[in-house]
Amino acid sequence: MSIYHLLRRCNKSSIEDGTEAHPFLIKDVFDFIEFKNELIAGNTFNGIHHKVTNDLDFTGITIPTGINTVYSGTFNGNFKTFKNITSSMSSSGTDFPSVFARIDGGIVENLRFANVNITFTNSNNCSGIFGTITNGIVRKVSIEGNFSFPLRRGSAFGALQSPNSLIENCSYMGTMNKVGGYGVAGISASYEGFNPPYGICSKCINQGTVDAGNDTAKGIASFVNTVIDCVNIGNITGTYGSGSQTKRIQYGALNTINCYSLDTALINGAIPTTEIGQNQNNGANATELQLKSTAFYRDVLGWDMDTVWEIETEGVTFPRLRGFNYNF
Repeated sequence: MSIYHLLRRCNKSSIEDGTEAHPFLIKDVFDFIEFKNELIAGNTFNGIHHKVTNDLDFTGITIPTGINTVYSGTFNGNFKTFKNITSSMSSSGTDFPSVFARIDGGIVENLRFANVNITFTNSNNCSGIFGTITNGIVRKVSIEGNFSFPLRRGSAFGALQSPNSLIENCSYMGTMNKVGGYGVAGISASYEGFNPPYGICSKCINQGTVDAGNDTAKGIASFVNTVIDCVNIGNITGTYGSGSQTKRIQYGALNTINCYSLDTALINGAIPTTEIGQNQNNGANATELQLKSTAFYRDVLGWDMDTVWEIETEGVTFPRLRGFNYNF
């Protein structure tokens, strides 16, 4: 048993043994830092359960980065929010620094990140909150914040790296920019060398601005197997190849299924007129009124608007995940 596990079992009013019934609890920012340091030390928490019990404010707290840290457990955010995360992350090679870790065989769910400001430097491959997702699941996670990438494959949720990797019922809102190298995507930017591409993005929404500068940008994903029932709201900018690979939904995916974009969402400052359709790279056009309608998401996209998603004010706001304290 690691020092981490021993500490978690000492001086507790209730048992924490890492099982689903008695998960290790993340009660404050120091618990999360302890958790992250254990990941950096090589503990993957394979088969171990964690649960967050409070909203956490990281103001003035530096989250240790770690390179290629791996999480293989089940992390239940319990509909809590991690907010005010400001960091500069760097690596000298082709690794994936991230706020959380690379998810390998693990699950992260029911978690919100708010007011995130992350700048990556000297990083060849980088992602926002998660590094990569291999044989893992990220679901019901909301990320609100800004990311700046120096080189390649930047995204809020990480690169999908195996056939059964899944990002589902997730939301990104903020500003994403990159100054050189390969492209970025609002939800997942994966490796173009995978043939066939891996993983699924399902029932995700990008409300962020994605700007790849002189390379390629995608509202939802790049080089994944399937993008299904997803929505893009934001403007997308990327000028590589005269912008031919910059899309409102995806580029390089094998399957685009039932995806929509706000009809006024721009690509390089203009409304696109090609590849428009439910199963095409820029998605089918939908009006702002449609995309602020509960019925549209329930009936057209098949989203669970009763227990997973909600529209706070019908006809006024875009959907958000249920259960979080958005006033924190």
